[in-house]
Amino acid sequence: MGKETKVSELVEKVQAYHPTGDVELIRRAYDFSAKVHAGQKRLSGEPYLVHPMAVAGIIAT
Repeated sequence: MGKETKVSELVEKVQAYHPTGDVELIRRAYDFSAKVHAGQKRLSGEPYLVHPMAVAGIIAT
C-alpha cells in the first residue's frame, strides 16, 4: 500500500466523522513523520509509521 493510499484512507475516515477536519494538516503531519522516521523499523520489522497510522485511523472514528 502506497503512501498516498494510506493518507487518503485516513482522510476519508476523518471526513466521514469530522467534515470540517483540517485535511491539509493531516497530510502535512504524515509527510513530516514519513520524512523524520524514514528507514526506521519497529521491533517486528514493520516500518515505524504502521502503528501511528493505525492509531490515527482509530482516533479518526
